[in-house]
Amino acid sequence: MRSSTAALFPAAALALATLLTGCGQGVDDLDEDTLAADDGAEAELETAEGGIRGFAAAGPLRGVVKVTVTGQADTHTGLQLGPDLFITSGRFIGHATAPANVRVTAAPGAAGAQSTAAAGVNASDFFPAAIVHHADFAANNTQAYPIDQRTAPALVNQLVRCYEYVGDRLNYADMRLTAANADGTMNMSSAFLTGDTVEDADAGAPCFDLSRWSAVGMVHRQVNGNLQLVRYAPMQAWLDGQRNVAALRNDARNARGAFYTVAPDGTRMCLDIPFGSPFDGEVPTVYPCHYGPAQRFWLDVSVDAGRVRLASDASGRCLDMPSGSTVSGTNYQQFGCHLGFNQRFTYTTWNDAAGGVKLGITHAPGQSLCLSVEGGPTNVSHAVEERTCTGSADQRWFPRWIP
Repeated sequence: MRSSTAALFPAAALALATLLTGCGQGVDDLDEDTLAADDGAEAELETAEGGIRGFAAAGPLRGVVKVTVTGQADTHTGLQLGPDLFITSGRFIGHATAPANVRVTAAPGAAGAQSTAAAGVNASDFFPAAIVHHADFAANNTQAYPIDQRTAPALVNQLVRCYEYVGDRLNYADMRLTAANADGTMNMSSAFLTGDTVEDADAGAPCFDLSRWSAVGMVHRQVNGNLQLVRYAPMQAWLDGQRNVAALRNDARNARGAFYTVAPDGTRMCLDIPFGSPFDGEVPTVYPCHYGPAQRFWLDVSVDAGRVRLASDASGRCLDMPSGSTVSGTNYQQFGCHLGFNQRFTYTTWNDAAGGVKLGITHAPGQSLCLSVEGGPTNVSHAVEERTCTGSADQRWFPRWIP
């Protein structure tokens, strides 16, 4: 990245930034072919030169963090979502990245710098992004910005400033958003000088509209000579869910695992959020176990130690009985976690030779309803439902705990 010499926005203006709030409307998914193409880009990013060149900021900028990944030569950049998590490009951090190999640093090179290894990594199959959980940064190293909720067409011709760490040096470039693409990305070009630009290696660098002090998106990649930005707004539901995952992870009382039933042919069928969808209303299913992120759930006792919630590690959302229905055969959905009893289960053993855990429905006391597989025991994908407890194989859940 080559960079403008315009002055940094003043420290007083930073005080105007507020914590991320709100829920995105009209969320649009990114094209799956685009996401698949990103997987092949990871290797070239590992050895690429840092992009932003020429102008060193007056000092570290709160809310913009330096990211390093073991085995990758580049320094990367992320945007804080809170004191204990940040978002960056998914091109060099993915599901398989060991958290211990990711290090995040606030205020690198400054006397008050903080650096810590990640505690958890969550990538998305819907967005080219990764969210990393880490130990809390001190208040003087924490700043979260409002996500810019404007639509892509409304952002065309807007100016943004993109920041990236090259080593411990924070540089920036002023860019203009020039076009909205069908895959949810936006093209951008130099705003003032032909040498003032970003490069493909700058993926993850956050870009701000300084007139609003809002986080618009992050550098994505070059396609056919066009440098692309991916907006944060379509990710809002996922970002909100990941804040919940961070809270679940930070509560030592909670445990994470996969929960499976056994089909008649012996196949383990795991509780699954299809593709790890981040959206409310997705119907959980059972699917042959692979124990990936979409099949990992937090056994959440933080609200009620005697009646647990099941929160998806991929989406941060809870299993939820729509409208608290008490009708046997009603399918579950995932929904933002709340305090309602339609998201709680009793967690007890069947206490017989067949074994397994009984997940009883608590919002219908006296009706003896259990979390069950629609249609009964099966080795093919089916939705999960509430149904009268009989002790059938599809109502016997076995945990596989995952650190």
